[in-house]
Parts: sequence; C-alpha cells; structure tokens
Amino acid sequence: MNLLEATTAAQLLTSGHPHMGRLQKISTLKALVGIVAGTSRKVEAIESKTVTGSESVALNIDVSRFMLTITKSFVLLTLQEGTERKPIIQKSWQRTARSIGKGLTEEFGIEDKYTDADKLVWEHKYKRQREADELVAFNASGEESLVLTLETFN
Repeated sequence: MNLLEATTAAQLLTSGHPHMGRLQKISTLKALVGIVAGTSRKVEAIESKTVTGSESVALNIDVSRFMLTITKSFVLLTLQEGTERKPIIQKSWQRTARSIGKGLTEEFGIEDKYTDADKLVWEHKYKRQREADELVAFNASGEESLVLTLETFN
C-alpha cells in the first residue's frame, strides 16, 4: 500500500510497514501509569523511509490528529477518528542507551535508544536547541524506516 494515500487508521494498520499496525497488548494499569507519567505530544510530520527514498505518510490526514505517547515501557501512536483515538503503533520496549549532550546538553539534547518486543531499534531525540524533537524507528537491517517529527513548543 502507498502510505502517502492512506486516509484512515484501518489503511495504516494494514499497510505492511514494519512499524505501522504493530499492536501489542499493554495492561490497563501500565497504560494508565505510562500515559500519566510519559510524554504525549502531537505529531507534526510522519515520513516513511525506504530503499528508493522517503515519502510522507497519510498526506490526506491532518497530521495534528496523530498523538505520540512515549513512556519507559511502551510507545503508542494514535489517530483521532471522530470521537475515538485508534492505535496505529502500540509496542512494549526497553531503553537500552541514553546519550546526553554529546558536548553541551542545551545544544545537542538527549537521545534515548530503545529496543521493542520485535527486537527493532528506536531513537528518541529531544530537548535539542536547533532541531525538532523526533522519534526514529529502524527496520531489521538497521536502516531508518519511520521518522515522526514532534510538535515544537516555543
């Protein structure tokens, strides 16, 4: 499926992307604690990377309807359709590394690396001075396959 043309959560769930549609059951208590203690932000852009290049995801959907929640134990990407928030990605993960600053924290921010239940790697880059916060997902070959740019607060 061409991710550019997706218009619904159902299309994204069945897209065949290595990250989209991966829904793993998370206990209600873990989800509630995670959502309260974690970081939830609107998404500004979603880009899928392939061998042939990169493309925007769901260009026909208002990107601000996507909400990304990042916690210590799981990642959750939802899409608001009507009154419901439908999960597009819901995966358990564990932080495997943290890099702070690479010189100056104010300049380079923080980078957390996670490995999810499918053994795929993610990088959460945030608190950077010159670049937007983002969550980058890698495929099994270690190549970037999904980049979510997060809402910027000024």
